[in-house]
Amino acid sequence: MPEFDYLVGGHKIRLPEGHALPDYQSRYRRYDYTLGELAGIVSEKYPGSPRIDVGANIGDSWALMNKHVITETLLIEGDPAYTNLLKFNVNRLGHPAQVCEAFCGTTSGTVSEQSIRRTGAGTSSINNAAAPAGDATIPILTFHEILDRHPVFKSSRLIKLDTDGYDFGILEAYASLFSQMQATVYYECAPFEQERGLDESLKSFQELVKFFKYYVVYDNFGHFMCSMEGDNLLEKYLELMVFLVSNRVDGAAVYYFDIAAFTPDNKDLFLKLKDLEISRFFRRHS
Repeated sequence: MPEFDYLVGGHKIRLPEGHALPDYQSRYRRYDYTLGELAGIVSEKYPGSPRIDVGANIGDSWALMNKHVITETLLIEGDPAYTNLLKFNVNRLGHPAQVCEAFCGTTSGTVSEQSIRRTGAGTSSINNAAAPAGDATIPILTFHEILDRHPVFKSSRLIKLDTDGYDFGILEAYASLFSQMQATVYYECAPFEQERGLDESLKSFQELVKFFKYYVVYDNFGHFMCSMEGDNLLEKYLELMVFLVSNRVDGAAVYYFDIAAFTPDNKDLFLKLKDLEISRFFRRHS
């Protein structure tokens, strides 16, 4: 399978044949852009703090997070189709990182390699069908188990989640832990990846708002959509879900959101990110 080199965040990484990132970025200049800016903002407040990338794929998000500030990162990826290139990119760049070859879940266990469903765009998800006898298995670890194996990352202040529809279960299970870490969470809100994704999306947000009070929302092309704070966060989130459902039912333009979630103690980071987006086009007048 031919592979090719590509610049992400100013760093040259190796992508597999057919990976969709170059095509998306050629059409949408803001696609996979914001995470790099957010990582820089977080590092300004918490110098030297490590990061966690759940669903690291081949390391493109990791390279982007290192755009402005390079720091230790835990790269969690279970799909063997991506871990070889992920380790290649780690060795090539030489940036400080640890690779955890497992899927992150809400309960520990194993999954069959045959049950992994891959797309031509360079992403994967897990099919829950029964595994053939003797098939190779990949571990599923809880977030607590992963931190116990990599304790230096308990002080991480930025957590990126992109697990192709499993983000909601992780958010619901670990929202309290993420807030205890004072981590900013940047996650993919894709409610149509799984059969009950819309219900799970709402359930996870009900848990998330107990601990995270400020949000910046982007569409799947990387365009800033809105910020959310104050009262009625769940109602505002419900309206966003209505927007996605309308796109799906009445003609899709936007398929999912990327959301940055901030704890009350990190309101300053929320304001910096929001102001970064607004100041691109409008100058505030005092």
